Amino acid sequence: MKGTIKGFDIAPFASAEETLRYALLAEKHGVSGFWLGEGLHGRSATALLSAVAVQTKKIQLGTAIIGVYNRHPAIIAMEAATIDELSGGRFNIGIGVNVSSLVKHGLVSDAKSATKQKPYEAMKDSVEIIRGLLSGKNTVYHGQVFSLPDPGSTLNFHGFRPLRPNQPLYLGSRSPKILELTGQKADGVILSRSLSASGSYVKDSLKHISDGARKAGRSLDDLVIASNLTFSVSKDSELAKNHVKEVVALYVADPTLTAENLMLQHSKVKPEDLERVKQGLRQGGMHRAAELVSPEMIEEFAIAGNVDECVGKLEELGELGVQVPIAFDLIGPRPEEAIELIAKEIMPRLLDS
Repeated sequence: MKGTIKGFDIAPFASAEETLRYALLAEKHGVSGFWLGEGLHGRSATALLSAVAVQTKKIQLGTAIIGVYNRHPAIIAMEAATIDELSGGRFNIGIGVNVSSLVKHGLVSDAKSATKQKPYEAMKDSVEIIRGLLSGKNTVYHGQVFSLPDPGSTLNFHGFRPLRPNQPLYLGSRSPKILELTGQKADGVILSRSLSASGSYVKDSLKHISDGARKAGRSLDDLVIASNLTFSVSKDSELAKNHVKEVVALYVADPTLTAENLMLQHSKVKPEDLERVKQGLRQGGMHRAAELVSPEMIEEFAIAGNVDECVGKLEELGELGVQVPIAFDLIGPRPEEAIELIAKEIMPRLLDS
């Protein structure tokens, strides 16, 4: 199994103007990749990445992640081929279920009901359709959630075929079954942000991925192991740690995002501590919930602090098999400073280790 960190990527949530500025700054400093995720009713990751694609020249781009229920996989394939064309072959597709959007779009009543929408089948169908369309061949597929009807579909933009028929496809999920599917079918995985600072969670996830890879005659060496992380770096350690409190609170307390059972299984945090943050959200909103986030929660569910503190935890993840950490959403209390710290002080230490 590959166990050395190969790069360090960022995935900021910011305004359109800030996103473009951060992408250009990341490329200038040599950050290896620039990804964007999507929040419910937020900015379109693919639209923003199209703009980034035409203003950058070499940095890798990707979605980390977009939800398969928000776009038919044929639309995902169309957008992926288009951004790959714009970027000259630098775009990576990252897809997931996005349970939060299922709940907030009214497709299920709560996160525990997500299985009613067949998430495993939706992901499997999406992989097959996206792969088929990007291959440039006529694709017929009849799935349990998504289908392409007879007589077959193809991506043909007025004579233009997809630039790369084997465009990299990453899956992101906490589901053991979907992690196995990742091992069988995908080029890489993007581990779940809410838990991937936990070494225990990483080891458990990689076991499921390895099981799937083995069933398909593959190994973990055939996949890129990426990981969305609640991440914050600053020269001021306390400032960096305070910066992640609201996001940690969100993943602990928001009923459409939280994975409480996994948090308890893979951390030293106690049930009563999680419940205290939940009560804070109910009674006083996100600001109050953030006030109740303990230092132990930050230690367990985030990578935050000064350069030395962040490098120490990233090295531990690298030893477990994480190859591409992704600083997701936050980066640091001062994003420009954080990008420079990542490129000039964190990446050299990780890549040389």
